[in-house]
Amino acid sequence: LNAHRALPEDLGDSKVTAMARLLGRYGAKTVALNRRVEEAIDWIKHAQLILSWPDNPNARRFVGVLSAAYAVPLIDIGSRVGPAGAGFVDVRTVLPGSGGCFFCLGGAGSNETTAVRTGSLLSVNSIAAGFAMLAFENLMAGLQTASQWIQVDLSRNGGFLAERRQLRGTPTRDCQVCREVGGADAAFTRLLQGHMPG
Repeated sequence: LNAHRALPEDLGDSKVTAMARLLGRYGAKTVALNRRVEEAIDWIKHAQLILSWPDNPNARRFVGVLSAAYAVPLIDIGSRVGPAGAGFVDVRTVLPGSGGCFFCLGGAGSNETTAVRTGSLLSVNSIAAGFAMLAFENLMAGLQTASQWIQVDLSRNGGFLAERRQLRGTPTRDCQVCREVGGADAAFTRLLQGHMPG
């Protein structure tokens, strides 16, 4: 968060609390829910935007289902660090009903840290926060009109490889989640009972 004017009071707080404070500095009304996602459902289904940065790939998938069922735009952030300076950033901006869901964008792989962790969590999370902030700014300015996925692989011999994938058009009817966009509680229940895509 340093690149976005992190303040001393941000140090030691959870990522979601620091990000909510940061977005508040830009005029956004935020509610930081640093708890199990299942406990946050009532807040999430009435939100105008979900900003999610969990440390668990299953929680990321769960929030992806919530975003679709309640047709709430989602900025999903994943990051991980590994040995020898390796790192990975995964930021998805999901606009349900506008080209695809969290799952259509691609695999929701692990964002957990590896057992041998010598990379810098600070630098990897700063990159992730920067792309998330850019996604937020683009949404607020009306520049983001389709779901997109940005990945940055920092394990390329001290370099990096960045990739951007954007989905335009109507949702994929072959996708179980896209078929349920906006179906609210009934859709959410059906998706959970049918097992979330992996």
